Amino acid sequence: MTQLSRIVRFALVGTVCFIVQWCTLLALHNVIHTFHASVIAFIVSAQLNFVLSNVVTWRDKQITQGHTLRWIKFNTSVLLAASINAGALWVFVECGFWLWSALILANSISTVFTFIVNSYIVYGKASDEQSTKFGVFRASLQRG
Repeated sequence: MTQLSRIVRFALVGTVCFIVQWCTLLALHNVIHTFHASVIAFIVSAQLNFVLSNVVTWRDKQITQGHTLRWIKFNTSVLLAASINAGALWVFVECGFWLWSALILANSISTVFTFIVNSYIVYGKASDEQSTKFGVFRASLQRG
């Protein structure tokens, strides 16, 4: 898969997940506190993103690494990206940016972070090499 194709797929998956998050938030915000509705919407969106990332964006990177380990790495990167996004948004707003422009900038930064982490750690060569090394190590223990 070409890098451009992967970026387009990444953007499409992100758009679908944003729409699901937005719809979930709208459905819940009149039923429960908006903060709790937002957390639930974020969790639903993140898990859908994991499934779609495996099937659409990174489907050619299905390697020997266990599904659970990949899920843990993915969700760790999601939490880091959310923290980066919130921090960047706060900084931009404190610096006097309009909220909408601060949000666009913060989302841009966290999106680039997410793509890089997914490319090199969750689905990329580093992930592949770690799995291979662990598999070789485990096989040597079983033979030994």
